[in-house]
Amino acid sequence: MRRPSSTLPADVSRDLAALDAALAGEPVAADQIDLAALALSLRDDRPVPGAAFAARLDDSAAAGFAPTSPARTRLRRPWRAWAGFGMLASGAAAAVLVVSLA
Repeated sequence: MRRPSSTLPADVSRDLAALDAALAGEPVAADQIDLAALALSLRDDRPVPGAAFAARLDDSAAAGFAPTSPARTRLRRPWRAWAGFGMLASGAAAAVLVVSLA
């Protein structure tokens, strides 16, 4: 298996530089005007989050995205109790299948 290269091909690097330039308001090469226009159009059409959501997101990021309450953490973990049972049931079903086919 071939390992991925850590360097980008020249054309990809050139396109990324053109995107950065377009978004920064700098000129781009004539053959990359369409790419620059696409980048600007996508930037202009992106949805803008509401102020309340942005404030909650900033607060959550400042807190390290910690759970808001211990109750929410407990609600996310009941499946872990069933995970062991699921593996046991799968093993039992496989054993029954092997015995029935033998």
